[in-house]
Amino acid sequence: MNAQSLLESLFPEEKSRPTKRWLDALRLKGQIPFLKLGKYVFYDFEEVRAELDARFSQGKLRS
Repeated sequence: MNAQSLLESLFPEEKSRPTKRWLDALRLKGQIPFLKLGKYVFYDFEEVRAELDARFSQGKLRS
């Protein structure tokens, strides 16, 4: 799925949804899994969800 679809799936409520810029920053830092085909970037919902849960659970950030 693309970035916008991923954000809408992860954060259904629009008011609490982070921006695509936030997602891009995580991708560029290597903090979430993605697949790049040419200029297109795709995400697997389950993989990203698991990584975000691991990184941001219990209010702790992992480097």
